[in-house]
Amino acid sequence: MMRTRHFLAVLSLIWLAGCSSVSEKKELSAPGNAAREEMPPLAVLETFLGHLAAGQFDAAYKLVAPSSKENGDPIAYNAALDYASFLKELQPPKLETWGEDTDQPTANIRDKFKGYELGKSRWEDEKRFRVWVTFQKWDRDEVLIVHEDGSWYIADPIHIIR
Repeated sequence: MMRTRHFLAVLSLIWLAGCSSVSEKKELSAPGNAAREEMPPLAVLETFLGHLAAGQFDAAYKLVAPSSKENGDPIAYNAALDYASFLKELQPPKLETWGEDTDQPTANIRDKFKGYELGKSRWEDEKRFRVWVTFQKWDRDEVLIVHEDGSWYIADPIHIIR
C-alpha cells in the first residue's frame, strides 16, 4: 500500500513538472500568435486538409502562406492565389457530353481531402518542410510547408487541389 502511494506521488510530481514546462513555453509565445506558433508543419497540413474536406474554404485559405498569396503558387506555375482564384480551383469540373457542357460535376472535390495518407518527409532548411501525401482514389502530391511571420503555412495549395 505504501509503495503504491509513493509511486502515485512520484508520478504526480513528474506530471506536474511536465505541465510547468509546457506552461512556460506558452508564456514565451508572442501574444495573439500562441496557438499558431505551436502548430507544427504536419498539424498545419492536416488542419488545412480537414478544412477543405469540411468545405470550410475560408478557414483553409487562412493557412495559405502570405508569400504565396502575393506571388502565386510556387509549384503550380505561380497560379494566382487571391481568395477568388482559390475558390475557383475548388469548384468541381464539369462533364463534357457530346461537346456540350453539363451541370453535373465529375466528382465532389471535398471527397479528395477526406482520405489521405502522409508519406516521407524532409526538411529543406529550418523554414521549409516537404511531405508526400497520397489521396485515396486520387493522386499523390509533395506538399511544401513554409515558416513565415512566426507560423507555418501551406505554400502550394493549388498544386494540392489540382
